[in-house]
Amino acid sequence: MHSAYARTINLEIAGGRLVSLHGPGPVLSPFGLECAERLPFSAASTGRAVWSDGRALWVEGSDARLGLHGAARWDPALPTSRRADADAAASRLRAIASAARDDPGAAGRGLLPLLPRLLGLETCAAAGTPPWSPVCERALPALERLIEGGRTGTVSALLDAAETLLGLGPGLTPSGDDALVGYVAALWTAGPSGRALVRDVAAPLAELAAARTTRLSREILGCAARGLAAEPLGRLARRGDVASVAGLLACGATSGGDCLVGWAAGLQASPARGAVTSRRSTRCTGTRRDSRDGP
Repeated sequence: MHSAYARTINLEIAGGRLVSLHGPGPVLSPFGLECAERLPFSAASTGRAVWSDGRALWVEGSDARLGLHGAARWDPALPTSRRADADAAASRLRAIASAARDDPGAAGRGLLPLLPRLLGLETCAAAGTPPWSPVCERALPALERLIEGGRTGTVSALLDAAETLLGLGPGLTPSGDDALVGYVAALWTAGPSGRALVRDVAAPLAELAAARTTRLSREILGCAARGLAAEPLGRLARRGDVASVAGLLACGATSGGDCLVGWAAGLQASPARGAVTSRRSTRCTGTRRDSRDGP
């Protein structure tokens, strides 16, 4: 067992790949299986051998068994184009961005405080706005490079940004990684040119990830580069409605919001195909500095 959470366990199988088992609810990884039963295992089982007879699964040294009957089948494939009518999703993104801008507690929610800047709702901080976290300060210039690199189709710009984002933040799926997953997924759904750019960047991105981030993040990012995504992100890509944006935002402590920030950056990187706004962020002075400005 690679890792365990309240409703998810990650298993390493033959060949070194990961498979996730999820309790009832959204499947939170593209290589996941939704089980009909609540998972009976805990983090104490991490590192132990896992066995299965095809009908049930159990962990070495434990009497608990997880029945595999009734497991739901689902398709992790992302669509190859986004819905033309994305007005509802765009409106929801702006509402979330405005709330993040005005909420004093948003500074502790991963990269979500950056959403207003990426959507062009602010070009600099309003007086009295809480400062961004160090993770946000480092991530913003990289996200802006992702937007520019996507618009110009410049692989080197994307990889330069990825070097900063990979492994940025705490946890098994750091904030910067989750943002990259959202960004790559948005490019994939932007049409043939977006998918071509993803294919061009996939191999060098995997090499960078191997040295910079966690095993779980590498697997999820690699799936995104093959057009595969977790259920909430796939739902956003297919439906593009208010409920799907809210569903992604509800995932994890910060992962859903971080992925949404990356998705927004991906929308900005392909303005001809459903970007929320084409306005570019500008450097500013005042209460909040762009981290590129130096000390």
